Order: sequence, then C-alpha cells, then structure tokens
Amino acid sequence: LPRRFLEPSGWESYLSSVDQGEVRFTSLALNGRLAELRGLSSAGLESSLTFDAEVRHLTARPMSTDTLPVRNVNGQLSWEKGVLNFKNFAGTYGQSRLENVSGSRGRTASGSEFWEARVQGEADLGELYQQARSKLFPQAFVGPLAALRELSGKAAVNLTLRDDSESSSQVQGEIALVDTMLRTDTVVLKDMRGQLNISPSVIATEKIVASFAGSPVTLRGSIRDYASATRSYDVTAESSRVSAGEISHLFFGSGSAQDPGTVRGWLRYRGGGMKPGEGNLSGVVELQGIQPPLEGFRQPPRQISGVVSFDGNRIDLQAIKGSIGNFGLEFSGQLRLGERPSLPFTLSSPEMDIGVLLPRTT
Repeated sequence: LPRRFLEPSGWESYLSSVDQGEVRFTSLALNGRLAELRGLSSAGLESSLTFDAEVRHLTARPMSTDTLPVRNVNGQLSWEKGVLNFKNFAGTYGQSRLENVSGSRGRTASGSEFWEARVQGEADLGELYQQARSKLFPQAFVGPLAALRELSGKAAVNLTLRDDSESSSQVQGEIALVDTMLRTDTVVLKDMRGQLNISPSVIATEKIVASFAGSPVTLRGSIRDYASATRSYDVTAESSRVSAGEISHLFFGSGSAQDPGTVRGWLRYRGGGMKPGEGNLSGVVELQGIQPPLEGFRQPPRQISGVVSFDGNRIDLQAIKGSIGNFGLEFSGQLRLGERPSLPFTLSSPEMDIGVLLPRTT
C-alpha cells in the first residue's frame, strides 16, 4: 500500500481502533513494466496501484476523545491514480445514522491533500454539537455554533463537504430539523422544524417553526459569510401570541410568564453579531392587555393595548390605550433615541387625576 497509509498519521491509526469487520479486496493491480516498478518512489507507486475492495460490518472504537464510535459500517473502496474513492458507505457514527456516504480523498495538482464527500443520513445534533472541535466536524460551522450553549434533537442531512489545505472548508446542501432544541444566553427554542439551505457562503431558511416559551414562532432569514469572522445576520421572527412577561424578560431582563398580557407581530434583526446593542432591530408588534415594566409612576400603567413599530432609534406608539389607577387613557407618540432623545406625544383621557402621572417621590 502507499507509504503514507502506513504512517502514524495515516491509516494505521484508523486500523488500530477497529474491533471487528472485514475488508475484502475484489481486485488489486500494479500497472507498469517490472523494471519501472522496481524504481518507483512512493508517489509513483500510488499512481501505478489500483484496487477495489468491500468493507463489511466494520466496528471501531473512538480514535480520540473528540470522536465517536462507528458501528456496522458497510461500503465500497477503490484506489486509482493516487485517489482513494469511497462509495455507498452506511452505518452509525455515535447516535447518528449514515445512510450513504460517498466521496474521495487525494492530492491536488500542487500536492496538498484534499477530501470531499456527500453525506446523507440522520444526525444526532446533541452529540455532533459536542464534537464541534473535532477535526471531523465541518469547520465552516464552528463560528455560527459559537453563540449556542446547547443543541439537541435530530436532523435529516444531505450535505456535500470539501476540505483542502489550500482553501477553507466548504459545505453545501440541506439540513431538515426535526424536534430540535437550541439554547443561547437569552433564548430557548424548542420543537424546531424546517429546512436550512446551505451554500459555501450562506445559510438560509424560508420557514422554521418553533416554540418560544410555549408560544408558536416562525423564523426566516440568513447568515452570510458564516464561515468568516465578519458573518452577518438577517433574521425575522413572527408570532401570533407570546407572553408579555417573556418578551419583557428577553429585552429588559425582568418579567415572567405569569405577567399579564400578550404580544403578537414580527421582529427583524440585521447586523454582524447577535449580542445586545449590535445591529439593527425593527418590527411591528401589537400589545394586548400588558403591564409594561415602567418605573417612576405612582401607580403603574395597566391593560395597555395598541401597536408599536420601531426601526433602529425610532419607536412609533400608535393608539395606545390603557389605564393608570382608575382612569382610562389613549396615547400616541414617537420616541427618538440617540444623542438627543425626544418624545413628542398626545395624551387624552375623559377624566384623570393628574397626580397619578407625576413621578413617584421617595
């Protein structure tokens, strides 16, 4: 066999982890005249050797702490002109089921190593998330996954992967989420279902349905240049009903699911990061019977309903109705943030004690 297969960094390390299985060679040949073969270098031997083989029922232990065991692997191998081809491989990697893995491994014209593969099957996202630092994990996904604190569930994958030392790794294909859960520092999404379309530069989705704090939410959008440090996000979330307390907790750090009222509408985030204060947030939401976490009032506003639209530093308050104490009111205005904040507004009420609007004294 080619010398680099027998080096510690090559196939010897793979073979040492094998517990059981069979590799059956169906053909093996060296092409060339005997005089030529005697003087062949390792590179010349690789180009002269051809073989076909079948792998049957292979089981292997993890090769390191950042890999998983493989079980019941079957497939076809061939070697020709210095390129190892693998076809129709199936089996399990950890709890992930591989239905068809086909591709090749060899060297480019400049001599650097490359590999490419098409992978079809069902992935255990929790296990693979824990393997994100493994050399087997597509490095293009490491950046987008950095914001996650937990990921679990299943996904049907149909991906083409390519990697070589001359360029960054590339991924293309589809991932269909099934009952997926993800958690960041601020958000937990459960029961996620939908398809991610992946190109070498963009991860996009037309529709992912999920549950946020027990309420339905629909996500769409994209991550551009996801493999680079300058990736950008364009994500829209829409819901017909979310607890006002959960929204308050998400944006203001206070509130709970027991707080009165609900919020419906959509939010769109565009920017280069997912941390508070980064990027641009816009949207239109309808408030229904909420009690906003406003401090300073002698009596808190209650049963607030109306429409709020915002885009960056501008917030429009449209036909906001509610009550303070025993007095009903209607409020409209536009809040502008920035270096010189302003809030022109109109406030009307059939009857009100002006004292309830004055700041609370300590």
